[in-house]
Amino acid sequence: MLQPSDAWFAMLLLAVAFAVLPLTSYPAFDRVLKAIDAIASRPALAVALCAALSFFGSIAVALTVAWPVPRVHDEFSYLLAADTFAHGRLTNPTHPLWQHFESFHIFHEPTYASKYPPAQGAVLALGIVLAGEPLVGVWLSGALMCGAICWLLYGVVSQRWALLGGIAATLQIAIATKWTQTYWGGALAAAGGALMLGGAFRLVRHARPRDAVVLFGLSRDVEYLPDIHTAWGYDLTGPRRAETVRSLLLSPNRDLVVVRYGPHHVLHHEWVYNGADIDASEIAWARDMGPAENQRLFEYFRDRRIWLYREGFGGGEDGLTPYF
Repeated sequence: MLQPSDAWFAMLLLAVAFAVLPLTSYPAFDRVLKAIDAIASRPALAVALCAALSFFGSIAVALTVAWPVPRVHDEFSYLLAADTFAHGRLTNPTHPLWQHFESFHIFHEPTYASKYPPAQGAVLALGIVLAGEPLVGVWLSGALMCGAICWLLYGVVSQRWALLGGIAATLQIAIATKWTQTYWGGALAAAGGALMLGGAFRLVRHARPRDAVVLFGLSRDVEYLPDIHTAWGYDLTGPRRAETVRSLLLSPNRDLVVVRYGPHHVLHHEWVYNGADIDASEIAWARDMGPAENQRLFEYFRDRRIWLYREGFGGGEDGLTPYF
């Protein structure tokens, strides 16, 4: 992924270039400035350009560098919310064997649902509904964020610098970074913050009702800005779990994977995550709760292949094996 220090240095060079070179006489650069000014003179086009650069740039990174997989607890919780909303529900009924399916940031009583506010889940659900892929919602929220930042700058600086600032923000935070390459979110709240500030700056200059609506109507969105920095770069179980899922889906059979944790299990290396409809899912992940409770689970899912995943045992014992 792009390192922040590298990106900021590149943005600094860009700013210096566009501040100093106009003082000199370079015909080629003059033509570049004229093209930039032509776009910048049309704010709607400039906003759309920043949004499109973010959206298609994010897709290009995912396709050419690495396809994002969920890695941390929060992402799986958001994906549960997305799956719930995409099924047309606000929450899900509690499963009769819900103790086997307990996991981080997920409620099972009184209903089965993500613990988080609905915004990020709704964004991911939009991607599922539109394209069958929650990442599309992530990329759309990134595009909204970049367009909002560009619009914000139009209320603060000259048109040329508003466009250049919007492009700089897009390149810095919205293509090859956690903002658009994880399921954790943040872009939607950042877009709300940009719209709020843009409305505030416009109110200071020219008090208009529509700017007041933007300012106060979206101000609460900024209160919910996830801390998306703390776990970025942690490998956790994301890639290993994704590879296990891919291998199981090669078979037309439905599966039940019982996860058994060993003495060296790291708390944050969680494997038990499920979709909104556990009974209908191709793979159901469940906690090992001992022979008696497991037998109830096996009877309930009698039509599935049953696997055991050992995690945290070491010595080559970890991995997926048939349960029986």
